[in-house]
Amino acid sequence: GMQNYHDNGDLIMDNLLESFSPPLLLANHKVLLQAMGAQEKEENRLYLFPEDANILQSAYLKYWGAIYIAGIEKKLSAGENHINVRISGNYRNDSDSVININGTSYQPDDIINLQRGETLISTDAELALRLIWADAGPKPTLAEPEILELF
Repeated sequence: GMQNYHDNGDLIMDNLLESFSPPLLLANHKVLLQAMGAQEKEENRLYLFPEDANILQSAYLKYWGAIYIAGIEKKLSAGENHINVRISGNYRNDSDSVININGTSYQPDDIINLQRGETLISTDAELALRLIWADAGPKPTLAEPEILELF
C-alpha cells in the first residue's frame, strides 16, 4: 500500500499512465482526491509524492463528481508552445479558438489524435488550451454527488 510506496521512494504514475493509458480516473480515495487538488492533506496520512500528483493533474481534468477524464488545460502564448501528452488517444478541442498541432489546424470541437509525448501547438494569440477525451459525453445535468471514500 501507501507505506510500501513511500518506503520504496519510487515515482510510479508516469509508468502507469504509459503502460495502461486509462482515460478515466475515479478519485474515490483521499489520496487521489488530495492529488487532484480536491481535498486538503490530513495529518498522519501518507499521500502521493508531489511529482506523482503533478503527473495526474497534468493528465486529467475534473469531469463530474469524483470522475476525472483524460485532458489537458494550459495557458498558451502566441507562437509555438509545447505540451506533454501523458495519455495517447483522441481528444476534442474544447478551446475557444483554432489551434495548430504539428502543422494541422483544428477548429473548436474537432477531434485530434494525440500520441504520448511532447506535442507542438501553435496559436496566433494567447489561448486557454483545453483538450478533453473525445469519447466523454456531456456532463450530467444533475448536481454533483457527494464524494465518498470507497476504498
